[in-house]
Amino acid sequence: MEENLNSIIIPVKGLAPGKYSYNFEVNEAFFLDFGNSQIKKAHCKVMIEAEKNSTYLAISSVISGVVVVECDRCLEDLEIPIDVNRSLSVKFAKEAEESDDDDIMIVDEIETEIDLRQFVYDYICLAMPLQKVHEEGKCNPEMVSRIGGSQLDGDGSGDNTPFSALKDLLSKK
Repeated sequence: MEENLNSIIIPVKGLAPGKYSYNFEVNEAFFLDFGNSQIKKAHCKVMIEAEKNSTYLAISSVISGVVVVECDRCLEDLEIPIDVNRSLSVKFAKEAEESDDDDIMIVDEIETEIDLRQFVYDYICLAMPLQKVHEEGKCNPEMVSRIGGSQLDGDGSGDNTPFSALKDLLSKK
């Protein structure tokens, strides 16, 4: 079943026990809805398989695609591949409540549908590296030369770093 862009809602009311498959697509507008300006472009496919029982719904999600962000080093576009496999258990209770476990969602048993947008957003954001930089030698050479190649090493060996003066304090005792 193919769904609208950026809508990741699955029905639960009246769903007979069994397995169901849903396919969604996520683009940059999805991230803008969350106020995420870091992701410039995105094209991810979200495949969800839901298995319904009388008391819970087991959801397996596979998210694959590419997001484009700004390189932290040279500020050029950087494509980051996304490949996520996650599971989520949805339990039905008399009242919706918070769960301490990130992989368990507790919803009111009168709910008719489950919105998985926040979970998909979190899964994609957590799949991105903390440092978003091109591979060595792939950054924009003009920008790298403006920054100064010695500062990119990160080992503090460059003499023009703001921390070079602090090294002298350690040697003076």
